Amino acid sequence: MSQRSPIDLGLVSNLAMIKKPGSEDLLMLVGQSQQSGRWVRIITRGAAQTMWFYLTNFLYPRAAAQLTPRAATAVLKPSDSPVVTPFLEVLNLEEKKIIRLHGVGSAEEWVAYFTHDEGFELWAALEKILNVV
Repeated sequence: MSQRSPIDLGLVSNLAMIKKPGSEDLLMLVGQSQQSGRWVRIITRGAAQTMWFYLTNFLYPRAAAQLTPRAATAVLKPSDSPVVTPFLEVLNLEEKKIIRLHGVGSAEEWVAYFTHDEGFELWAALEKILNVV
């Protein structure tokens, strides 16, 4: 990772994943933050698939052994656009029932935290939009 400090979106809610209009390979992760209000991060399809993989393992550990091997492989590649986040790190802070999402793009890094309940909603949105299995 880089030397810059990530933008801290804090504890976020109302997460959704939608297709970016006019693009097949970009998605929009939207949410609500107490610090910065409504926000949007544009992420690549590969980054979204990575997030789906980790959320599946964190939130549905028994089903993950059957679901994740059938999923398409995520293609991770840098983006030409500085506003796109092509890489995500997803950590389960299990003792707090919080998930930490760290996005890395060429122009910025950001970090957001969300509850497992929010994670279930985001997982469902990813499942619908990605059609990974």
